[in-house]
Amino acid sequence: MLNRIGYKLDVDGLYGPATTNAIKAFQKANSLTVDGSAGPATMAALELATKPAPPVAVTPPKEDTKMPLLLNDTGRVEAKQLIKKAVAAGIFKESHLSKLDSYTDADLISYSIAYVNRTAK
Repeated sequence: MLNRIGYKLDVDGLYGPATTNAIKAFQKANSLTVDGSAGPATMAALELATKPAPPVAVTPPKEDTKMPLLLNDTGRVEAKQLIKKAVAAGIFKESHLSKLDSYTDADLISYSIAYVNRTAK
């Protein structure tokens, strides 16, 4: 047990002077009666010192699932207008119109770029 907490002892099965000195050092470090004997109080302290720490449950931080705002209100309105123009020109499907208010700023930017790319020939 002593070796598990940093005492360097040769394990020989004997309770010799090295063990006695290590026990005394442990007792002193743990505010126990320093007598070199591995009595009940010393053994309880040794058990506690060598007991593995319970596993710590780590909960990852909750990620913010909101997309950052990339456009101001005017940019959002204009991007939605471009999507409406693209639907009217047959570039995008009608289903885009029903989704306009659910698009993220990244979606609006992507569709705006797609519209510009397809019409700038």
